[in-house]
Amino acid sequence: MMRYIVKYNSLRMELNITTFSQKPLGASIVLPKNLQYAVLRQLESIYAETIQANRFSVLNAYKASWLYILYLVLSVEYIFIVSGVFIVLAGYGALGITLANYGVASSLFWASMAPVSLAFSIIIAVNLLPLHFLKGWNIWVLTGISILVFSVFISIIGQSIWVSYAGQLKFGFLRNLGFVFGIYFVTRMFLLLINDSKLSFLEYKSRWQAHDLELSIPVQIRGKLISLSAQDQLVKITTDRGQHLIRESFTKAIRRIQKTEGIQVHRSHWVAKLAMRKIDQQSGRNAVLLANGQRIPVSESKVVVIRDLLNKI
Repeated sequence: MMRYIVKYNSLRMELNITTFSQKPLGASIVLPKNLQYAVLRQLESIYAETIQANRFSVLNAYKASWLYILYLVLSVEYIFIVSGVFIVLAGYGALGITLANYGVASSLFWASMAPVSLAFSIIIAVNLLPLHFLKGWNIWVLTGISILVFSVFISIIGQSIWVSYAGQLKFGFLRNLGFVFGIYFVTRMFLLLINDSKLSFLEYKSRWQAHDLELSIPVQIRGKLISLSAQDQLVKITTDRGQHLIRESFTKAIRRIQKTEGIQVHRSHWVAKLAMRKIDQQSGRNAVLLANGQRIPVSESKVVVIRDLLNKI
């Protein structure tokens, strides 16, 4: 278990990360993905709290907005898009012009503009998104507004730097504004399009209220259902794509399974029939081995039933 502390102004959130991958946590893809999923779990915990309270508090609206944007920034797609933007800038001539005319100063310009642009885009989005959670404003409209505000700000800053370096404008303000707006519009809309179903409060609420247990599993780990295990007041759901905890009685969770055939092999465990591989016995205790390598305890009364099922599969 790893813990990350994320701070934003007065907000302090702890992200507890449990790694379910067989790859080392230090691998280049595993760490960002686990951090991204931890952010999503934090966002969903705020959504769950909101559903129970029947409304967003102002604090939770800002927390949800911060986590929403953080998830987008941590996405692999965002990294590719940022790289693509620099390629476009190079093709556009912006990087070449500054390097040719201003040398080291141009490096400082781009080194400072990148974090300033990222920070300001996050600040705008985090302060606009609460209108979506608190007032029900359309997420696409708010995204469009944030894109426009960001583009105007960055264009003004960019023009100011050009004037301070060169004493004159290289390009007209409207041309720069159109260029920045175009790139940022494509970036934000693309990220929203591919991630909205994972992050949407309404989507989460519909999954929360769905009778089908498998529809209540978060999108990123929704796959073939393998097992359920009771853990105190929680139920651990295991699919072929990961694990997820829900606060629900074990009996109720089993009743909500509609699509996957399975069997309760122990008072605290349920497994999908097609996930079972063989009965194993160690130290006099029976267990069933599953397709994902799990070893699930089996009560004595269920051993014969499971053997029959395995012979039929």
